[in-house]
Amino acid sequence: MTYDPRESADDDAVTASDAPGSEAAGEGADAHACADAGAHGGMSDRAQWLVVVVLFFAGIVAPLYLYLVGPGSFGLGFRDTYLAVPMIPALVLGAVGVWTAVRGR
Repeated sequence: MTYDPRESADDDAVTASDAPGSEAAGEGADAHACADAGAHGGMSDRAQWLVVVVLFFAGIVAPLYLYLVGPGSFGLGFRDTYLAVPMIPALVLGAVGVWTAVRGR
C-alpha cells in the first residue's frame, strides 16, 4: 500500500499542481513523479539494516560503554573520554549516511 497525497488532500485546498502556469500542472507531472519514484526505488534491505545497526550502536552501545567502563578508558581523562568515545559512532553514522545518499542516487 502506497501513500497518495491526492487521496488525503481536501477538495478546497490548492496545491502546486493546481496553480495556473505551474510546470507541475496536469497529468504529465503525476506520471513523471511516479516514474521518478520507481527509478530510484529507495534503499536496499542491506542498507536499511546497516542504518539500524549503526543507530543502535550510536544510541545504545556507546552510552552503555561510557556508563559501564567510565572515564579513563583509552588512557584519556574524564572530559576527553566523554568527548572522544561518542565521536566514534558519530563518524560511523556520518559515513553510513553519505554511503546511503550516494548509493541512492
